[in-house]
Amino acid sequence: WKNRHMRTVTNYFIVNLSLADVLVTIICLPASLVVDITETWFFGDTLCKIVPYLQTISVSVSVLTLSCIAQDRWYAICHPLMFKSTAKRARKSIVAIWVVSCIIMIPQAIVMECSSLLPELTNKTRLFTVCDEHWGG
Repeated sequence: WKNRHMRTVTNYFIVNLSLADVLVTIICLPASLVVDITETWFFGDTLCKIVPYLQTISVSVSVLTLSCIAQDRWYAICHPLMFKSTAKRARKSIVAIWVVSCIIMIPQAIVMECSSLLPELTNKTRLFTVCDEHWGG
């Protein structure tokens, strides 16, 4: 951000997209890797709610950011005289993207629970703990 000519609307959105991807890399991938290797959830109830919540937020932020980039480009091409992209509008859009993503993914955090299960088709007595969605009932 040292160069002012790099502070374009598209670059604001690209930085936001990068932050969402970094969130996945730092928080979600290590937990998913451990679960895939060990086939059990070691991280407890709290992280069972937090990790999938952050994962779905980052996916939502990525999709909404790409949508904003597409909309910005569409306006620039189809209505070049009617619409002026500004950094202020981009920043407001990015804040809205994060707020909307956090709000619409709250049900994900509510329904995630740790549960133990015993595999049925094996004669092993190994107990698995899974972090999965439980939608009432």
